[in-house]
This record gives sequence, structure tokens and C-alpha cells, in this order.
Amino acid sequence: CRGREAFELISAMNTGHNGSLTTIHANNSRDALRRLESLLMMSESGLSMGVARYNMSRSIELIVQVSRFSNGTRRVTEITEVGGMEGDIILTQELFKYQKDLGFKCLGFVPRFVSKFAGAGIDFPKDFFSDNYSIKMKPKG
Repeated sequence: CRGREAFELISAMNTGHNGSLTTIHANNSRDALRRLESLLMMSESGLSMGVARYNMSRSIELIVQVSRFSNGTRRVTEITEVGGMEGDIILTQELFKYQKDLGFKCLGFVPRFVSKFAGAGIDFPKDFFSDNYSIKMKPKG
């Protein structure tokens, strides 16, 4: 998502169709929301900032940040849940974060989507979202 198509993206994501996906260039999850917000403002849609943020908070559930490291490899470095609004602020909660020595580490928060998965018969291991859970990754090379 790079420009005026941001409005169509958020509009489509708010129509109730499950499974939307897009990419946006940003340094972290919060910056991705700010970037999308800026793109919405440039779209000439006439949306106010408040309406744009509300629509974003209702349509985006997760932000998956992929970073490129100095050796050229790319890795998921954070997974952040978008959790609605508080006033005019879009609420986010970091769920997982890559830590060089620990691997991909859960930060101890259970995301809201877990109940949707459970309703579909998909269960996570009991300690999956505990802050003791991490996925060790072997470096390439």
C-alpha cells in the first residue's frame, strides 16, 4: 500500500470479508499505522483523522513486522495486535518480539483473536502466550 489505494484497502477490509492482507513500508508497527493514516489523509477521500483512525482500528487485527538485518536476511521481528480505540488513539499490544539472544519471544499477552480460533476448533498450547514461551531460531550460514 503506497498511496491513494489506502482508502480502498481500508474500505474493503471493513466490509466483513475475512483474510485481507497488505504490505506497507515502516520501521515498526506504530510507524506502519502512522504511515497508513498519512496515506488515508492523502487519498482525497474526505475522511477526518478520527474516522480514518476508527476505520483502521476496526479493520486491522495484527501487524507483522519484518526487518532486514545487516547480513541481508529478513526476519519477523514483532507481531502486534491492534485492539480498538481509546479516545483518538489506536490501541496496540506487542505480542511477540524477536530478541537476538532469546529468539522469537512471547511477551505474555493473550491476543483477542484466540477466541475466534477456539471457535474454529484451533487450540494453542496452554503456555503458548506465556512470557516464558520462545521459539529459538538457528542463524543461517
